[in-house]
Amino acid sequence: MTNEKCANGGYWNPNGCSTCLCPAGYGGKYCDELAPKNTTIQVKIDEMYGFDCYYGCEYNGIEIKYLADPRISSPMVCCDFQAGELINSKLNPTPIVMMVAASATRNMIHQYGRRAIAVSLVTAISSTALFFFGYVQPRHEKYERFFANYDPYTRMREICEANKGYMHTCPQELAKLYEEKGKTIADL
Repeated sequence: MTNEKCANGGYWNPNGCSTCLCPAGYGGKYCDELAPKNTTIQVKIDEMYGFDCYYGCEYNGIEIKYLADPRISSPMVCCDFQAGELINSKLNPTPIVMMVAASATRNMIHQYGRRAIAVSLVTAISSTALFFFGYVQPRHEKYERFFANYDPYTRMREICEANKGYMHTCPQELAKLYEEKGKTIADL
C-alpha cells in the first residue's frame, strides 16, 4: 500500500483497513469519487456561528451556487435559522462562495457524505481549498452599481421561483417592507 494509489491528497489508513483517508470534500476507497455527471448535488449547512443575520445578508453570508447557470446569483445564507436546509444543485462541482466584510473573519470546514456535503461554519477552524473564497467589497456598494440598470423585482422573482425556502428575499417580503417603511425598492 502506497500513497500513490490514494487520489486528491488522500493517504492510506494506518489502521490497515485497505482504504484511503480522504481530505474533506472527497470520498470513496481511493478518494476519487465525485458525483457522476448530470446528477444533483445536495448541500446542507449544518451550523452557523458568528454570522450577522441582517436583511439581505449585507455584511456576511454564504452563497451556494445551485442554479444551472452559475452566472445567476443564488440567495445568500447568513441566519442560523437557515441551517439544516437541504439545497439541490445542478452544478458539479457546486461552488460555495463565502462573503465577509473587510473587517470580519469567518472560516468553514466541510466533509464528504454519501448523500450530501455537510458544511459546518465554526470560527476556530481554518478554511479549505475546495470552496471558492474571495475578498469582496461591502455589498451595498456593489448593489448600487448592479441595480443602476437592473429591476430588483425581476431578480427577486427569479430567486423565489428557484427556491421557496428563502422567504426573506422574496418579492412579497419586499412589498411588505415597502408598505411598512414607505420607501422605494432602491432605498431598501
